[in-house]
Amino acid sequence: MTGTMRGRLLGAVRALVDDPALSGALDSVRLGAVVLMAKADARREFRTSIWAEELGRWLGVSRSSVAHTVLPRLKSAKLLTSKVVTNDKGHPTGLDCRIVPMHGAQQAGDRRHPLALSRQELAVLLRLCEVLFGPGWAPKDKAPVPAGMLAGRTGRGAATDRLGLLLMVLSTGKRGWLQLCPGSVDTSRGRPAATVARLLGCTPEAGAKVLGRLREHGVVDVVRRETASGLHHKARVRLLPVAEAHGRGPFPAVPGGGLARAMSDFSDLAGTALGDLETIQQTPAHGGTGQAPAEDMGASGAADLAGGAQHHAGHTSVADEVSGTSAGLGFSGEGRPGSGDRPERACAHEDEPADHRGVRRLTLVADAGDPLRGEQPAHSPVDEQGGKPTRTGASGSPRADGLGRGAVRQGRVPRPPRDLEAVLAPVELVWARLDRPGARSRVAAAVRAELAEVAGHTGPGCASGVLARRLARRLTEQGGPAEVRDAVGWLIRRGLPRRPDCADVRCDDGLRLDTGGPCETCEYRIADRRAMRRRIEAEVGAGMPGASPAERRVAVEERLAAAVAREAEQARVRHARAAAERAARRAAVARVRAEAEAAERARRAVPCAGCGAPDASGLCTACANWRSAEAEIREAALTAAAAHADPDSRSDVERVVAHAESALRREVDEASARVRAEGATPEAVALLARLITETAVCEGRRSALALLAQGEVASAEADLAFAARMRGAHRYRTRADAERAAGEAAEQARERTARHLLSKRLAVLRAGAPR
Repeated sequence: MTGTMRGRLLGAVRALVDDPALSGALDSVRLGAVVLMAKADARREFRTSIWAEELGRWLGVSRSSVAHTVLPRLKSAKLLTSKVVTNDKGHPTGLDCRIVPMHGAQQAGDRRHPLALSRQELAVLLRLCEVLFGPGWAPKDKAPVPAGMLAGRTGRGAATDRLGLLLMVLSTGKRGWLQLCPGSVDTSRGRPAATVARLLGCTPEAGAKVLGRLREHGVVDVVRRETASGLHHKARVRLLPVAEAHGRGPFPAVPGGGLARAMSDFSDLAGTALGDLETIQQTPAHGGTGQAPAEDMGASGAADLAGGAQHHAGHTSVADEVSGTSAGLGFSGEGRPGSGDRPERACAHEDEPADHRGVRRLTLVADAGDPLRGEQPAHSPVDEQGGKPTRTGASGSPRADGLGRGAVRQGRVPRPPRDLEAVLAPVELVWARLDRPGARSRVAAAVRAELAEVAGHTGPGCASGVLARRLARRLTEQGGPAEVRDAVGWLIRRGLPRRPDCADVRCDDGLRLDTGGPCETCEYRIADRRAMRRRIEAEVGAGMPGASPAERRVAVEERLAAAVAREAEQARVRHARAAAERAARRAAVARVRAEAEAAERARRAVPCAGCGAPDASGLCTACANWRSAEAEIREAALTAAAAHADPDSRSDVERVVAHAESALRREVDEASARVRAEGATPEAVALLARLITETAVCEGRRSALALLAQGEVASAEADLAFAARMRGAHRYRTRADAERAAGEAAEQARERTARHLLSKRLAVLRAGAPR
């Protein structure tokens, strides 16, 4: 079993037992869901046949508890549907159960779903449950299946112990050391009890009871070494059967002998179901960032000083070992020199062979006919004697796998920012390795940027969940946190970026960002490929009617390869044509831009038409302002003539215009002479002249409107408006209100008439012909 499979099994179990529909359910109900999932047949829509008594033997409870508590609770949570199976005579023979969440995951078609397990993965999970707490049975014409290690544990708390053991085994490295939870824990119970409590979702007190019962049954050992000062060292939890199955003994004899009997029919575990627990993918079951399993570290493992104190500062993995009989001062990190010029690694002799005293190896495959043939149990993924080289530490001593490239450093790494906690929850163990503030800031910025991009497709409310599921998928594909070499690089370049399988911007690994379902474009591409294959198969079948299946298959593959190559060549030609068109468009744009720039340079090089200044674009700033001032002088004179002159007398109009122009020019000349004497530049003088004339135009227009508003025409229009409004006086409550409204209407009519008269007179004066 690979690290990916182990991570998928743990993710499936956690997804099922932590389902919100099972909130507050008994552990027997949650374990029942896991057992039914392991026994489900993927070929039959995840159905399984079982009866209440048999399920009770798996759970360690009575038939009545299964019939009245477990099954009804699973049905009410909509996790299970069942119907009674009868024989020919109508007598019930069992229950046909279907796991609804697994069937839903299968129908969704998302292989990345935690519950979308294959037949091989379900077989591994079932065999693991058989070894741990299976009831055992003797099938016909086959070797008897022995009972599991906790098969004799029945009654109250049996289901809790069995579920806890399963979760602990799936969360344990191949050396058997359970990865303890980080952070603050209940000092009266200790870190091991807190770890079990977080796995099961119970209190530390209940976790301590479960751990104690598992110790009594000989499957768990809590190791607590002593320091030179006489104080207890860090406590560690070791799953004895897992470690022994990998040859990581020896272990002390455990009273009861049940462990040896339960393991009597199993052999090598390294190449079978538990063979890859070395680099287990961690989930947020512990409720924290996680801590690397101690594995081969003697004194530097996860701990609880004096009953579960918080973690102190981490030490290097090659720290010197503290002898329990040395006369040291008992300080943390104190060591003694090893042999030669290097210090001895902590617990360097822990793997030396010794008397196993009856503890046999655990395996999930007894022979070639067992359910794990798909895992190829005859070939171990890691040859302990040779093959894959063993990683070593800085001192050259063997490095524990849990402290290799995927280890979590034992420093106090802050938790993710509050707004990113939900997004980074699936990769808490990877975040815990970001021990530098700069790395954490860089990753947080990348997460926020990707979150903003995802929110553009899904909305702000769903973006966090979508990105969290993406990180969980990528970490599962990687094989777990232990397979991540560079935490920053993996998060920024592999975990966070969107990986589209098609041209749709909403596609991510073949899934739609907005709906979460399969990408239609990717499905179309796959359907096109399949249609091509079917077409080629039909052509080959019609052209080679007498050929053998092997010959037709070779012909189909050859034609399919030729068709794919032809499509690739056509795509290359299209891309080349598109590239040429883009280059032509760029060249045309560059040519137009160059022509426009040349024309602009030529326009700017034209000298001023007024003063002859070079590079003035035909008119310098001073001359442009003087020209504007001249136009404003003419406009001010015409406005004065429109208000004060007789429009029917040309001589009167010319007299008023000449008088207004001369007065305004005199004012401009005086102001210009004054600022020139003060040292103003020609540009400032011209700007002052323009401002003076514009002000004169505004004042002249205001004066003309006021004069025209008092004329006969404007007064007549005001009287008409007043009379029209008063004819509707009955619409007002009082006559005073009607008169007030009529007065406002009259003033508005007066102003409109004045503006109309002024605009008409100016138009006539500009044309140069009086009425």
